[in-house]
Amino acid sequence: MGPQLAIHSVIQKASRSDQIVCKAICRAVEGTIDPHNSLRLQAWDIVEGIAGAEKTALEWSALLNIHHFQVKAENELNALEESFQTGHTNVQATKHAHSAWRSLTCRAIKEATHTPLGLDVFALARNCIYEGCRVMFQMPPGEGMTEHKQRVLVTASGVQHLNDAAYCLERCLSMQHGKKGGLGDFDTFPSAHKYALAMLKWFKWYLCAIDQEALIRHEMAPSEQNERVPCHGPSEVCRDLLAVLSVVMSSSVNPELMTAGLPAAVALARLLNSEGSPESMPGLQAIKSNGPYGHRKTLFVPSQPRNFKDQKNHVLVSHVELGDAKARQIGAEHLKAAIALLSKNSQPLVMQTASSPQDLGGSTTAWEAVWLYKSMTIN
Repeated sequence: MGPQLAIHSVIQKASRSDQIVCKAICRAVEGTIDPHNSLRLQAWDIVEGIAGAEKTALEWSALLNIHHFQVKAENELNALEESFQTGHTNVQATKHAHSAWRSLTCRAIKEATHTPLGLDVFALARNCIYEGCRVMFQMPPGEGMTEHKQRVLVTASGVQHLNDAAYCLERCLSMQHGKKGGLGDFDTFPSAHKYALAMLKWFKWYLCAIDQEALIRHEMAPSEQNERVPCHGPSEVCRDLLAVLSVVMSSSVNPELMTAGLPAAVALARLLNSEGSPESMPGLQAIKSNGPYGHRKTLFVPSQPRNFKDQKNHVLVSHVELGDAKARQIGAEHLKAAIALLSKNSQPLVMQTASSPQDLGGSTTAWEAVWLYKSMTIN
């Protein structure tokens, strides 16, 4: 019996109201690793039981409210899904769904500050990162790789959703900054917090780098920008991601492998693969090379991933151009090193046997890492 099944078995013996609270707690814990739509979180669905949870203690009722807002926000995303993937998008037709998703997510964030655990704000931040990434990047399929459809282009609806995700992520981080004493504060997830900040920088830079005139020509609404926060290019994002990996990969116990290390390795691999810039995305004009949001196409990166067994004080560094063969190779090596720390049934993970999230315990995060490594190393 796996850990999740064992917990399910124990929970079934509790009262109905306690079952609902326990499942909500499990969702919050799983949410620090995977997005809301992952199979792992779906296993702790509590929609049917919320109506019968009147006797739930007040301090735990916030957990149920968060889940309620999450479910409603996810329903709005279902209406937007097609608009993320095709070029035939009517911005006005999706305006209500965008506004509703953002509003519901903000309500969940506000509610999360009242929960005893302190994990919920962090879980919501993790989901906001996922939502932004699925606009900027080609994401893996839910099932076999052959079923995946290539994105046609980045649409106006997608850009708007990225803007909303960045806004909500920033709110999560500001809320979390003021929350002390819970399991979700910075002392518990310091590397994950740094990873989230790096992704927020990337999202903001991407939004600021989009040629606003091109957006108008493509009938895309310019994204709102926060003038108080400057946009950062890939060089700074790369530096921050490497800092996260340096901490996580140098520890023999890897305490933040799933909350920070593996996601940071995925992001670094995508960055070195020249993903995540408007000029690399179909449907958008290239970044203005002389504009304030342009970026260097060359970076200095460690040639080999960090290993806690390696006590060398020096690090070999390569000067690479984003997207070239050397950069792709280094990105894949860093990703492979993080994946190598995963296990399945107490045995090292064999990537060749994984063809869907189900093969990885239902984890969307682990599946994205494995799928990306395979796609980057195909001959």
